[in-house]
Amino acid sequence: ARNAARLSELVDSLHQKGRTHISVFSHSMGGLILAYYLRYGSQPLETATETWAGAKAIEHAVFAGAPFRGSVRILHDFLRGNPNLGNKTLISRDALSSFYSTYQLLPPEEDSPFMNQAGEVLNLAYLHPDFWQTSRWGFFREDLEEKFLSARQSGVSERLDKAKLLFERLHQPVVVAPPATEKIADILYAVGSGRRTGNRALVLEPQSESVLFHIDEEEQFPKDFRRDEMFADGDGTVLTTSATLPGPYATALRNRRLDCQAEHSEFYNESELQKAFVDFLLSPDRQAKNSVAE
Repeated sequence: ARNAARLSELVDSLHQKGRTHISVFSHSMGGLILAYYLRYGSQPLETATETWAGAKAIEHAVFAGAPFRGSVRILHDFLRGNPNLGNKTLISRDALSSFYSTYQLLPPEEDSPFMNQAGEVLNLAYLHPDFWQTSRWGFFREDLEEKFLSARQSGVSERLDKAKLLFERLHQPVVVAPPATEKIADILYAVGSGRRTGNRALVLEPQSESVLFHIDEEEQFPKDFRRDEMFADGDGTVLTTSATLPGPYATALRNRRLDCQAEHSEFYNESELQKAFVDFLLSPDRQAKNSVAE
């Protein structure tokens, strides 16, 4: 919500300078910021009410690979860190556990990302801080003195609560839709597909760090376990189901879906996608466009 407020300030400043044709392009988690801005403007997360202020302030909004329903990959990073991006300190598990934004990438409990060796989905209360402490996830991997433990319990609880509230704000049913006669933003959302994308994590031992992910080495898995069950369709990081525009936005705003084969980090590098984005942003047509772009 704080980043949405900064986005609101930027858009307002452009309006004050006489700019009338404003569009916003977002990628990955930036899409969550943009989605919140469209519906709630600059309001604080805790007290936000639906106004569609952001949607009324801009002409076009683009979402590229937005994880509206989270990503299993972030669970891996909470447990192991993310050594693939070079800076092992910046993206260590402790560093990632300190960011509010990383918790907002967690899949909702209703989309349980866990399974056992029999292939059965496990319904775990993993968005509760007690689960993190018992399982020694994130900040809780080490035994801590009581004064430090209390601070970390409070910090994780606050971060998880904000993540759950953000998901609720983005997905709750429309209360007041923008009037059909009012000028509001057109939306293009790009969904990557055709790539094996992590959908489940394998729990070897409940309430522990004994969890395996789709990107782990083959030899770490039980001999007879079928890894195919850990995957679903997506862009390699975000599932197609997660990148699909949430129902309230599809109901309230004019929108177009763009299906593509781009890998998650390449949405802004693919020449064909660049052309599709530019064509959409420059489109003078303000009519409803509820279709799948080919």
